[in-house]
Amino acid sequence: MKKKIPVHIITGFLGSGKTTFLNHFLKSKTNERIVVIENEIGKINIDGTTLVTNTSAIIELTAGCICCSLNDELFDVLEELYAKKDEIDRILIETTGIADPGAIAATFLNHPAVIKDFELINVIGVIDALFIESWLSETEEAIRQIAASDILLLNKNDQLSNEEKKNELTALLSKINPLATILWGAFGAFPIAEILERHHELLPEIKLNNVSGESNNIHVKITNFSFTFSDPFVLAKLNFEINRLLFLSYHQIYRIKGIIAVENYPVKLLFQTVKTQINYSDGQLWANDEPRISKIVVIGKNIKKDNMHKFFQKCLSV
Repeated sequence: MKKKIPVHIITGFLGSGKTTFLNHFLKSKTNERIVVIENEIGKINIDGTTLVTNTSAIIELTAGCICCSLNDELFDVLEELYAKKDEIDRILIETTGIADPGAIAATFLNHPAVIKDFELINVIGVIDALFIESWLSETEEAIRQIAASDILLLNKNDQLSNEEKKNELTALLSKINPLATILWGAFGAFPIAEILERHHELLPEIKLNNVSGESNNIHVKITNFSFTFSDPFVLAKLNFEINRLLFLSYHQIYRIKGIIAVENYPVKLLFQTVKTQINYSDGQLWANDEPRISKIVVIGKNIKKDNMHKFFQKCLSV
């Protein structure tokens, strides 16, 4: 089988502790040859935090932000890295504090030239536990970073005064993104083995009927809804409708992810949206005695559950 290079995207708003976590990751994986790609806007790195040096290479992209598209500089870097694939065990991409990681993830999920050589393992969101509530009330970027993440690392645990506040923040992030695994830590230190186990394409075993909710304690109204369907989907119809939905309502739809049953198809189909694109991948076979129940989670802003339910219903084979 052709070797693909595993990739992790590290996101998080300004001052959340991304570089500190990145250092912790590198120190924990000293036996691996890791390439770090940092995205800096402008020609001068003013981060002020240096990376440990047990990496194969540290590459800074300075020509522009990779949060909007696959720019030529990143693509050239990826081509060069794959030419040295036998010397590389892993790639870490640290985004800017204002990047939308969904766009970067889309590169690794939808660009054919990238898919054949690289495997996106997960999107890791580093959260400043002290200031996340204020960032959420003020910025769209912080919300999108949380919605796009597979793992949320609540950093600066040591600076919170009580357990009640920790529980409040955990509940808040779960309401914004019920798909994400939430871990607590301090000084950028988190369980790396557990982080590596959480893969981007997997939908966690959550009780979908219980995750619907609204995050009313932040100014921007974020909603997440879950749906189950016992009838199979018509894939062509679903694909057409979701692409149209994303084109018309991208600013409202942060993320859709699900495991669905498709008519005349023996495999569980995993699908997720990233920005204006939809990605599909095969999961496990449906067991002979297993009910073919589709499970879908939608995260967005000012969306109506009834409207989304009707949207999916019209894509069913009934």
